[in-house]
Amino acid sequence: MKKSLPLTGYWLAGAWIPDRRIADPRPIACRTEFTVRDPEKLSLRISSCEYYALFINGEYAGHGPARSFPGTKAYDEVDISPFVRSGTNALALLVTMPTGEISHRGRTGWWCDCHDEKGRVILQTEKKSWVCRTAGWYDTFCEPRSLSSGRQEHISAEKEEKDWKTLPLQQLSEAWLEPFVLGPAAWTPPWRTMRRRGTRMQERVDLPLVLAGAYTASAEIFPVETLADNFNALTFQKSGKTVFDGKLRAGEVYTFDLGKTRTFIPRIKVLRGSRQIRLESFCDSRHSDRPQVTSPLESAGAGFADTYFLNDDCGQEFIPIVPYGGRFWSLRAAGSGECEVSLQLQSLEYPYEKCNFFRSADENLEKFMAIADATVRSATQEVFVDTCWREQALWTRDAAVSGPASFYLFGDLAVWKESLRLIGEGITRDGVPCAVVPAEVSHIALTDQTFAWINSLEDYYMISGDRKFIREMRAGVMNFLRLMRQHTNADGLFAPPQWSWHFIDWAQVDRRPWSLAVNAMLYAALVSANKLYNDKFTGEFAELVRSGLMKFWDEKKGCFINHLDGADDTLAETVFFMPEKNFPNALPVHGNALLLARGLFPAAKCRQAAATLAGWLLPAGKSVEKFGTSWLGIVIRALLRHGQAPAAWEILRERCGTAVACHAPTYGEMFPFREFNSAHGWSSSAAEILAAQIWGLEILEAGFRKIAISPVPGIPDSELLLNTPAGKLHLRMVNGKLQIPAAEMAVL
Repeated sequence: MKKSLPLTGYWLAGAWIPDRRIADPRPIACRTEFTVRDPEKLSLRISSCEYYALFINGEYAGHGPARSFPGTKAYDEVDISPFVRSGTNALALLVTMPTGEISHRGRTGWWCDCHDEKGRVILQTEKKSWVCRTAGWYDTFCEPRSLSSGRQEHISAEKEEKDWKTLPLQQLSEAWLEPFVLGPAAWTPPWRTMRRRGTRMQERVDLPLVLAGAYTASAEIFPVETLADNFNALTFQKSGKTVFDGKLRAGEVYTFDLGKTRTFIPRIKVLRGSRQIRLESFCDSRHSDRPQVTSPLESAGAGFADTYFLNDDCGQEFIPIVPYGGRFWSLRAAGSGECEVSLQLQSLEYPYEKCNFFRSADENLEKFMAIADATVRSATQEVFVDTCWREQALWTRDAAVSGPASFYLFGDLAVWKESLRLIGEGITRDGVPCAVVPAEVSHIALTDQTFAWINSLEDYYMISGDRKFIREMRAGVMNFLRLMRQHTNADGLFAPPQWSWHFIDWAQVDRRPWSLAVNAMLYAALVSANKLYNDKFTGEFAELVRSGLMKFWDEKKGCFINHLDGADDTLAETVFFMPEKNFPNALPVHGNALLLARGLFPAAKCRQAAATLAGWLLPAGKSVEKFGTSWLGIVIRALLRHGQAPAAWEILRERCGTAVACHAPTYGEMFPFREFNSAHGWSSSAAEILAAQIWGLEILEAGFRKIAISPVPGIPDSELLLNTPAGKLHLRMVNGKLQIPAAEMAVL
């Protein structure tokens, strides 16, 4: 469909919702019809306030929408041609109510239109062409999870109106009413403008039914309010079954292994049912000798457990509105009697194109890259997420690490750009950043991760050459840095605002006022901002912070020290939500590594400081708590850049080697990596290390137009192919000598 087609029709709502904390959290069911003569190549543009599940002629056609802030509401484009037939077609939606976690205060709402390949309007959203009702077959106990991972969905088939997704509108019950018109598609507060999503739709891929275990347990029907806790408290016995034949008796539990932690959708079609049976759905990232479900994060009703009460009919199909995340999925039958189902598990995969490759005579290095590949895929929805399992939310540092990894793995820049865009749009006019995006401003706003966002903008620009996007982000950068200037004294010393979460890393870090790590992060961000905008304010601010930073330098120790005493008593400690303790005796790994990695150390002191850093981190196996997975790329770059290649190789092999040793398909959130983990986006920096850092690849002109290559010692025979904005780059290392079979850019 052409991008220039105007947005047609209106935003509609089932009810006026004055506040995001609502009394009835059940979704809204929506129906309309449209007529088609030629069903080929039809594109549906669709958006909603929060989540939607789309059905065409009763067939599940997808979910959404793409994340966005109200000011620039995103819409999805769905190819509905495979679901449409000549004549009248039924379109059905389930739209969840707003909670504020991934949306904003306001009302529930949806919009869609449909065009053929010639741009002719097939469907536009009009009040009288739709009917809607509260989906009363959902239990009122449908709380959202603590972050935007989903909600509990408890469904009673007996209460669901039969065939509501496909019946002609005039045959629906009296419960269906006309919706409210909220306003035109192009401008309906708080959706001030609408834009096409910046990334592609996820694709559904069928997964094999791999049985991790079959069990028997109590068949008791527990209250949905305590379902997860009750499930974890059950005593299970192995049933001895090795295959799932679709038949479930009350008290039976089947646990399936999805191969890795991933986003997925279970589709359960009832072939034979009984109203005495309730099916229960659970997911987790781990499995040992019994099934389990992820423990609720904020309340007993917070996610990870759904239920389906059957009726005495067949043909019912249960598909969650919000996709699940996890590696293991358990299906339990509670109540009495038995049922038979057809079960299909579908993985949701972002359609990355595999146009880059890294090969090596060292099998472990290839495995490190393959695990990074699987991790990035698991952590990609339409943006990078913290993890598809527990928190399907975009945290800033995940984008800063996953973005470069996605480029070096797949040549992709779109997901990185979209993630950076949302982070920038989440900064208020007075400079306050969101903790996660899109959401409302939180009291745990992460100022230190926002510094990493500015560094990531520079990294993105140097790879992409996308100056237009960098200009779009300028307001967010400047508003944030001006706020940070208010928290920097005349000596150039910075203390994070008391309302912010002074996080840095899941590691031992000194977080008192005037700590090295956060001052180094501010300085690095200012240097990046000044390179991007050449602004008088950022230049002067950078010089001020540099003067303060040099007060941390200890000539005898050969490094920057952890902390400066003398902070004003009014600079109290910032918010801690784990790690709860400060570590005043921690080694200053983070600040020193960052300044070395980004070339911000005084040149004459670099080798001395790098040697000191290596000494802190060796032997590698005993320095696990000194830095976390999201800092691996920074630490390795610092060592490689300044003559400490042996230490860098040892740390890389030890850290990533733990995943290989335990056969972990993805990297987790923390060291050491374990077999069952979260597939955490920020742990994927092995991709950048192996595709850029060990080759000494430095981008000298934005857009990869000019590069320098200076391989570090220790590279085994290896081969790298990158597709860059400037063209192909093909490198080989043979017997310690660099070969360049192809380079479509200037190479120094």
